[in-house]
Amino acid sequence: MDRKKRLVVVGLLLAVVLVVTLALVNRKQEPQKVSIVLSWFATGLNAPHYLAEDLGYYADEGLTVEILEGKGSGQAVKLVGNGTNTFGVADAAAMAQSIGAGVPVTMVAGLVQKSPVAILSRPNSGMTTPESLRGKQIVMPPDSGQAQMFPVFLALNDLEGAVTVLSAEATASINLVLNEKADGVGNYAPTAYTIMEEALGEPPTILYYADYGVQTLSSGLVVNNNTLKKNPELVAKFTRATVRGWEAARENPRAAAESYVKRFPELDVDSITKMVEGFTSLMSTEYTKDMPVGWMSEEDWLQTLDILEASGMLQQRDADMSKYYTNEFITK
Repeated sequence: MDRKKRLVVVGLLLAVVLVVTLALVNRKQEPQKVSIVLSWFATGLNAPHYLAEDLGYYADEGLTVEILEGKGSGQAVKLVGNGTNTFGVADAAAMAQSIGAGVPVTMVAGLVQKSPVAILSRPNSGMTTPESLRGKQIVMPPDSGQAQMFPVFLALNDLEGAVTVLSAEATASINLVLNEKADGVGNYAPTAYTIMEEALGEPPTILYYADYGVQTLSSGLVVNNNTLKKNPELVAKFTRATVRGWEAARENPRAAAESYVKRFPELDVDSITKMVEGFTSLMSTEYTKDMPVGWMSEEDWLQTLDILEASGMLQQRDADMSKYYTNEFITK
């Protein structure tokens, strides 16, 4: 082969190498598509995830995220467990129950760590301590977590048989208190508080379960164990961006609410802002208040599992805590 032909061949080879290299670079730069299913719909609990997207936190990690409104924590865990969605947000209780039933998931960030479950009553009700519930009528949505844990709350505070428990669906239960047909309602405080304050024109009284012995971890970021094992880099990226979104929402609840209402304009931005304020005020416990956002403590998990067992909500419990959670992806 003469010199001229050799130069042509070399040039062609270099061109091929360049094309292949550019293709690989472009492929590497293409955002990775993932999805997250949330635990509920039309609630300020969801807003930080949309804020994370709007602030570019997911894009910073090379991710394109489909955010889906949910239909309950149990459904979210199921969808992550069967691989329909990459990530999910779910209550620790629902996740622990699902793990007991064989669903392969793990919580990688605790987002709402102090339990939001509370007894809410009218302003000036005086219902600020467990003892103040004696002789009162408290309404609960049937089969809800707050209803199932209420007997534990009563037992821990020497109130067994001293409180009348009524049953009504979520919206109806709040209305019973607003219409003075019941003294208090068991519900998620950040959500019910906003509804009641708007109806009453002043803040309702709140009595948190967590302040009197019934502290259970609440919403967290959940991932399939297969993803956790095979793609820890993806889990790290998504967890990092999500935690940043929650930190930003805590700093600016209004911005989080605006991100949410931008997608669901039928919602009221002021109401959602109050819900965001409520949920982001519960992002840590006594055990985690000095730790990074998302970091979970073994003490909180043990207490959560103990209460779930005592309430009859948890039938199968694993002694290995790594079956439930990991702090591997939380930056210290």
